[in-house]
Amino acid sequence: MLFRSGTQNYTPITHFPTEAEFWDYIAQRYVPIAVENNVNYPVLDAFTFAFPANSLFILGEEQAGLPDSVLQRCTHIVSIPAFGSVRSVNVGTASGVIMGLYRAQYRAIEV
Repeated sequence: MLFRSGTQNYTPITHFPTEAEFWDYIAQRYVPIAVENNVNYPVLDAFTFAFPANSLFILGEEQAGLPDSVLQRCTHIVSIPAFGSVRSVNVGTASGVIMGLYRAQYRAIEV
């Protein structure tokens, strides 16, 4: 017998037909935070940022990042500082780092 577990089994997933419906939904519930290394916007250091408890993280495509239309709607833009010849980490690694930093600030919250 094969048992499978996955996020889809214990995390509610909501689909939004339009981007406008997505922004309307989160406006009442979450603080949208872009995780980005776009040099055209002021960014906050993710390692020192105090994440709101109701943070919603938005990560973009690895090459192009997030479009300006998304960055302009986010309350904060945080960046994971990188050093050396590579100025960023891939999106999978970035999401893990950000969620780890968030969880470290909210250890007592039941999830």
